[in-house]
Amino acid sequence: EQPDVASPHTQRSARSAAQLAKWFRWQAVLASEAAAHTASPGKGSLALWGDSITESWRGTSYGTPAGRANGTPAVLAQTLARRWPSPAVLAISGDQTQHLLWRLGDGGELPPPLASDGALTAVVMIGTNNLGAGHLPGPTAEGVLAVAREYLRRSRGRLLLCALLPRGHTAAR
Repeated sequence: EQPDVASPHTQRSARSAAQLAKWFRWQAVLASEAAAHTASPGKGSLALWGDSITESWRGTSYGTPAGRANGTPAVLAQTLARRWPSPAVLAISGDQTQHLLWRLGDGGELPPPLASDGALTAVVMIGTNNLGAGHLPGPTAEGVLAVAREYLRRSRGRLLLCALLPRGHTAAR
């Protein structure tokens, strides 16, 4: 898998066959949610795409409640959801840039009604798992830019592209 080439999860990027199966099941749920998502009249809509950091807004990992995200959905409800009721959180733990590229296209998470919504605000945070999987910063950055280009090519909405959070347990010296 390459960071800037669309690909679903494969045996290469999954830790196990069970994780790969969970990924495909969860991705199908997210595609269904994206297809059903509607904007709030007069308020537009918000979609958040990313990996486990973003999926935490749902309080889940692969759609299963995750203790590490306790309280996070309440923060979403008290903040962003006040401006954009019912934000679409379309995120999968462990995803890398190439997986999100696939999800936006062949994965069906940016269906025509959502893509044609000029009032859609998309927030994307992706790439830390590429670094964790051994991709170098340059190719990872190309993958992040490929995600941004794909979203902007397919959508009439706005894009907020977030920087990667620091990775690891200690500060670099």
